[in-house]
Amino acid sequence: MPDLDILAGLAELAEKHSAQIRAYQPSAVVRQFRRTLLRELDFSFERRNLEEFAHHFAEDPTVHFPAPLTVFSTRRVLTMERLDGILGNNTEALAASGAT
Repeated sequence: MPDLDILAGLAELAEKHSAQIRAYQPSAVVRQFRRTLLRELDFSFERRNLEEFAHHFAEDPTVHFPAPLTVFSTRRVLTMERLDGILGNNTEALAASGAT
């Protein structure tokens, strides 16, 4: 990712030219930030989380998580089943459904 490469370059320059900044280890911070950001952008983790939550709540009929459609999902795209429901601010429909 070009933006992260620029950030890493700036961190290296800061460490090289400033003893005060070097103590904060900006290059290490950027490396950790890169790992965290790339993991957040990897939707395969989110897919696994959906599957795990669904497994944990499988016995609860009041909870439903959208099932991931793995054939249409990748690390960059997460496709899930569509869930129809009632908006939380539609109090009349919620009352009529017995949800309240």
